[in-house]
Amino acid sequence: MKNSPLAYIVENTAFQFHRNPAIHQDDFDVVCTALGMPVLVDAARFGSLAHRLRNFWTNLTEPAKIQAAINQATRPQGLLVSSILEPQRVPAEVRRNDEAPMYPCNIIGYPREALPTLMAYKGSYAFRPGEPGSIWDEITGEFTEPTAEERERALGYRTHATAAPGVTSQRRCEILGSCMDANTMQALFGICEAWQRTDCPEQP
Repeated sequence: MKNSPLAYIVENTAFQFHRNPAIHQDDFDVVCTALGMPVLVDAARFGSLAHRLRNFWTNLTEPAKIQAAINQATRPQGLLVSSILEPQRVPAEVRRNDEAPMYPCNIIGYPREALPTLMAYKGSYAFRPGEPGSIWDEITGEFTEPTAEERERALGYRTHATAAPGVTSQRRCEILGSCMDANTMQALFGICEAWQRTDCPEQP
């Protein structure tokens, strides 16, 4: 609408959980003083096949209302990492249960439901051979990292969404490590729209 304030959504890592007090306390306070309190969400809650714990600041709806709706949401059942992998590629077994603040979907003894957070650089600890994010390739007999196509599907994007002439697979992986999760964004917009309809019903 004309004269309405500019709408925004700002995303950043959940740095209030950083080990460095100067970051998890001082920096977080500075940002919140400027933008207000964020909402906290792990993409796995909304059906993504990779964890992605992020803060979101927005003026679309009151943060407390958004957070309340997020906290009531539960992950759809039956979503497995194996469903997004290419043939003859196997996810690492679950060796420890997910713990807060991550959404608890990986459980020892059950198939892996979510990869660790996808990073923008190669060789992240969680994706090294034998680690939770590594993928066993039955053809080569080696552990590998998820492919660009597998990462796209994990984040809720269509396969080849990042493919373009001259863009290498490695560059695509870097982009996917820095982007917003599609499932999370769809959920956030849906929640905000629902609250706006509740708070601002159409006039007769």
